[in-house]
Amino acid sequence: MIENLTNLIIAFSNVNINNKMIVFAALFVVGTLLYKFMDDWKFSKYYNDMKKQKDKEIERLADDNRRFLEIYLNRFGVDQKQIEKMSVTNAKGE
Repeated sequence: MIENLTNLIIAFSNVNINNKMIVFAALFVVGTLLYKFMDDWKFSKYYNDMKKQKDKEIERLADDNRRFLEIYLNRFGVDQKQIEKMSVTNAKGE
């Protein structure tokens, strides 16, 4: 195995590397990193937008639930204390 590594090092030492090749390699690395950062930025923006939309939908559903409990159950003669006990917002569970 050491012999194979030695041969690999010798093969790389025989490669003629000039300034153009170094600049190309550096630009390739920088371009790859920029592409990765832009891709991550787009994904995080998409994720944050979806999270905001989900939070809005949860709030809308909670408002609908409150309206149902306050308006419709009140029409059927359910008093306010029972409505508060059935409310999802009642964290005590009383």
